Amino acid sequence: MLGRLQDFLQSRLLLDDELGIGANVSLDWTEPWDDVQLEAFLPRQFAYEADVGALYRGLQLANAVCKISFTDSDHTGTGILIAPDLVLTNYHVLSPQLVEEKTQLEALAQSLQFEFGYISQENTDSVPTDCFNTAASEPVLAWSPAPQLDYVLLRVAGAIVQADYLKPVSMSSVREPSPRTSLNLLQHPAGQTLKVSLSTNGVVQTDPQRGRIWYVNRTQGGSSGSPCFTGDWDFVALHHASVPRGFGSLREGILLQSIVAEIESFLA
Repeated sequence: MLGRLQDFLQSRLLLDDELGIGANVSLDWTEPWDDVQLEAFLPRQFAYEADVGALYRGLQLANAVCKISFTDSDHTGTGILIAPDLVLTNYHVLSPQLVEEKTQLEALAQSLQFEFGYISQENTDSVPTDCFNTAASEPVLAWSPAPQLDYVLLRVAGAIVQADYLKPVSMSSVREPSPRTSLNLLQHPAGQTLKVSLSTNGVVQTDPQRGRIWYVNRTQGGSSGSPCFTGDWDFVALHHASVPRGFGSLREGILLQSIVAEIESFLA
């Protein structure tokens, strides 16, 4: 019976392994839950109970999310605009390997491109699409490698401040979500157009001491660096990995409150 249940869970979740570090992350799990108990955290299907106002707030935030790509490779990720010219994403999106020198990170950053407004145009009004490079001077402001907080704060070329439709996401309500509460991701999975992954009870556990959060939302390679929001669309975490489990995978993110503690001087 357990095998049939796991097959059902796998087919319902349609989970794919992450690119980059996702398939290799080992989870230091602190709860004795088994895979059957974790079934309770499966995302419920939205139907008539989905609040239109909440969905609309999420759509407004979509302008701040960008697809990150490289001019010299086919590697992709997702980023979020948190200040007029600052994008936050995973360290491993910029560099899968640990880089010792800032000059090396800045050299890697020169091949980055940030594409905003990359969404499906079918049956929608025209949405502005803009692609920006990193700033020529000091493009990498702060970072923490993948085994730690796995983030990098990047400065975008000055032309981005002229795109007045691009509004940075608010950082005024940085908090820790509770287990079994909603979590929504805005992401560019596999480099595709912008997608939203909705969950009404997707949060499994948080560990503020390590700056981690675990959840069951669907993601894919290219989702690394995606912003995670509460059901009220408060920005609370940065998605960074997939952790294999018997029924599929758990997702792992970095709590935003841990990142902000290190970058708040750049947000003043």
